[in-house]
Amino acid sequence: MELGLGTVQFGLDYGVSNKGGKVSPETVKTLLDLAYGNGIRVLDTAAAYGDSEQILGDTVTADKFFRIITKLPGIHKETVTQAEITCLDNIFHQSLQRLKTDHIEGLLLHRPGDVFLPGGENIYSLLCSLKEQKYVNKIGISVYTVDELNRLFSRFDFDLVQLPLNVLDQRFVTSGCLSELKAKGVEIHVRSAFLQGLLLIPPEEINEFFAPIKPTLVRYRSYLEENGLTAVEGALAFLRLQKNIDVVLAGVTNETELRININAFSKKNPPHLDFSSFTATKENMINPQFWQLK
Repeated sequence: MELGLGTVQFGLDYGVSNKGGKVSPETVKTLLDLAYGNGIRVLDTAAAYGDSEQILGDTVTADKFFRIITKLPGIHKETVTQAEITCLDNIFHQSLQRLKTDHIEGLLLHRPGDVFLPGGENIYSLLCSLKEQKYVNKIGISVYTVDELNRLFSRFDFDLVQLPLNVLDQRFVTSGCLSELKAKGVEIHVRSAFLQGLLLIPPEEINEFFAPIKPTLVRYRSYLEENGLTAVEGALAFLRLQKNIDVVLAGVTNETELRININAFSKKNPPHLDFSSFTATKENMINPQFWQLK
C-alpha cells in the first residue's frame, strides 16, 4: 500500500474543510517536490478538475517520474454516437497535451454508467483502443456504490478501480468487494480517505446537515484520543488495516498538510484497533453527491 496525491485542489476550490481555496502554482511545485522526495509516485487528476492537468503539466519536471491517473468526463447524452466517442478521444488527447506527456499510467471513466447507454459499449472500446496504442497502461473506473461496481464488472473488465473508503463509509469492505477485486488482479485506489475533510473537522464544528451522524463522530473522536491518534492518523490507520488497497489518495492544500499525511501514513498502527462500529449506513451522509450544506 502506498500514499498517492489527489490534485483536485490544484484546479478547484474543493472540500468541506478547505479554507485556503485553490492551491497556487507556486505551492503546487513545493508540494510535488516534497511528495516525490518522500516516495509518493501516484498523482490523481481529471479533465473535470479545473486546470489541474495544465498545472501538473507545467510543474512536473523530467527528472521526476510520477504515475499519473486522469479521468474522462461523462457525456450527458441519452445515446452514445460516434460524435461522442470522437469527443471523448479528443478530450483524452487534450489531457495528454495539458499534462505534456505522450502516455499516462491510467485512464478512468468519471461517470462509468455511460457504458450502459445505447452505444455505450463503444466508450469501453475506446478505452481498450487507447490502451492497445500504449497511450495508457491501465484502464478503469471511478465508482461511488457497490451496486455500480458489480454491474460494471458483470459486463466489462478493468485494470484499475477508484472507490470511496473511510471510517464512515465501509461499504466496499463489508460487501467483500475489495477481496473480489484483488482476486481478479484489479488495482485498487481509495479516495475520500478523509471524506472531503469531514473526518478532520471537530464534531462541534460540523455543518448541521451532519447532525444525524454527529454522535458517531463524537464517539469516533473519543476512540482516537483513547488510542493516541490524531484525526489524520486515525483515518489513515483505518485504511492501513485493509489488506487489498494499493493506493490511498489524499489531497492537500499546503505543505503542512502534506507533511502531516506523510508522517501519519508511515506511523505504525496501535494494536487491536477496530473501526467497524463507526460505519454509517445512510448514503446521504457518506456520499458527497447528496450533501446539502448550508
